[in-house]
Amino acid sequence: MALEKEKQPVKPKRDPINRLLGYGEEVASYFRRRRIKRSPRVLIRWSDGTAKSVDPESSEGRSIMDLADQLIGIAEDASE
Repeated sequence: MALEKEKQPVKPKRDPINRLLGYGEEVASYFRRRRIKRSPRVLIRWSDGTAKSVDPESSEGRSIMDLADQLIGIAEDASE
């Protein structure tokens, strides 16, 4: 006894305008994700695995970013 394949509904064809709009939305999403990914972030992780996000524009965030810059400078000097 052969098993019959379940018939799936046919997708309606998209007209060119809707297809272009879909592509445009995908491109906009890509650039939005890219901008978010490249923006400076301050994330503090504790040894128990918890994390806290700090606004890099706050005074606490600026202090942490300054300390991170100093540590990077020290590491670069030590590697030379």
